[in-house]
Amino acid sequence: MDTDRNPIFRCEAGPPVGTNLTAFERALFGEEIPWGRSIPAVYHSLAAPNHPVPFQRAPQPGDDAYFASSYWTPLIHILRYGLGWLDMAMGMNWWESAGRPTDDPRLALIDQIWGSDGQMKYFVAQISSNGSWRSGIAERMGLDPRVTLDGYPMPKAKHDEIVKEAEATGIKLPVGGGTDPLHLEYHSLGPMEQTNQLRPTAFTLNHADRTAVVVMEATAGWYLALSNFGRTLPNVEPRSWHVDVYARPVGWLGNYRRSTETGMWFMGKHSLHMRGN
Repeated sequence: MDTDRNPIFRCEAGPPVGTNLTAFERALFGEEIPWGRSIPAVYHSLAAPNHPVPFQRAPQPGDDAYFASSYWTPLIHILRYGLGWLDMAMGMNWWESAGRPTDDPRLALIDQIWGSDGQMKYFVAQISSNGSWRSGIAERMGLDPRVTLDGYPMPKAKHDEIVKEAEATGIKLPVGGGTDPLHLEYHSLGPMEQTNQLRPTAFTLNHADRTAVVVMEATAGWYLALSNFGRTLPNVEPRSWHVDVYARPVGWLGNYRRSTETGMWFMGKHSLHMRGN
């Protein structure tokens, strides 16, 4: 691991699980507790890569399912909303076959946290076997379903082998009994949630540089709000708008632009974005 680039240190899962979700918790984490409680750490790490950021350790035998849920959900947020991968299975299979490159900050963070913990194959097996992972967000955004590709589905025999291995570890993992044992798909759609703040509460535009800064009142629903806001921007094709996104409870969520090929907002290089589309 390149600890100089991203000096993360491991901790427990974060805030204790409460029986009631307060409005502040919903605004902060953007997902139900406990699925969302590790999400802010991801954005803080990407925003300040040279400063130590606490992130929970990997699930181990004896940890409950909630601990595992909060470990895996941020990974989905990076892939789906950071890289803009509609087909996460396609993107992850490319990343594995390419030798896990780390030339993008998001890929570097994925490699440092989940890649180093030795449990990634369970996640890849899960997203490679369930079509809803590839279609859910496209449907919510109203995108042409043709942009959602089939990816590289894992053969059933290989999937069953990994499931058997996962269950033998005694660790609560994303692959196992049922199609989504940790309910990760449902609880990773917080950024697409319909909220009262469907437009930024503050924004600035620089037409000359095609840049914008938008501020969301809450973390829940921020990606849908960005998508809606993007439709109001003047057409600058074949160029793109570059939008810095802030959510008041978390801070900077990144600098985004919209792909004219997929309709998704993403960070980083367009060529990397297309690896999962």
